[in-house]
Amino acid sequence: MFVTALLVLATAPPPKISIELPAVRSKSVVSAAALRDAKIWAATKKAWILSTAKRDANEPWYKELTYPYTLEITSHVSTDLPNLQSYRLTAGTYTGGAHGNGQYFSVNKVMTPTGQGDLLLAHLFLPGIDYRAELAKVLHRKLSETNQASSLEDGTVSAENALGSAQWNVSTKGIEFGFDNYAVGSFAEGMPVVTVPFSELIGLNPAGPLRFLLK
Repeated sequence: MFVTALLVLATAPPPKISIELPAVRSKSVVSAAALRDAKIWAATKKAWILSTAKRDANEPWYKELTYPYTLEITSHVSTDLPNLQSYRLTAGTYTGGAHGNGQYFSVNKVMTPTGQGDLLLAHLFLPGIDYRAELAKVLHRKLSETNQASSLEDGTVSAENALGSAQWNVSTKGIEFGFDNYAVGSFAEGMPVVTVPFSELIGLNPAGPLRFLLK
């Protein structure tokens, strides 16, 4: 299921802004939540791009732009279960220059006896386990296999810092980690998403919120 929002700003000041959010055909709870968050994020990004365009409108190069400033938002649902909702939004922006930029935003919600709450990465592991060190090792190996992590490979970015900047989601296959443009490599290397299977994680808590995925 994908939700797309497209925002276009004209190059002539004051910039004109239009935004499109197509209706989502799926009526699931998680689809509605993803669309709601996409609208909120799009509104925030819209305000930022508008202020950027107004500032840039005074620059000589602004009038020579071949392409308008743009924002495109998509959403991807990783898990849609009664007790677990996990999805990520992706924003692609262009505000002049050689190329645009990309950013992930993840949402993970779990149902508890007292209601819905945020699912934290620490919740997936046994208390007292140094899960971040183990995850950093696995992510380094997984990213190396993608050829999309030159900054990680040459030491510019450490595996620990890469983990800290990652947006993550839970799927039936494992934990998905998404990295923004420039987080672990050059713009040309894109925005890698790697999945770490549950079987490769040491200290995963089988009695935690993932127990129904580990059967």
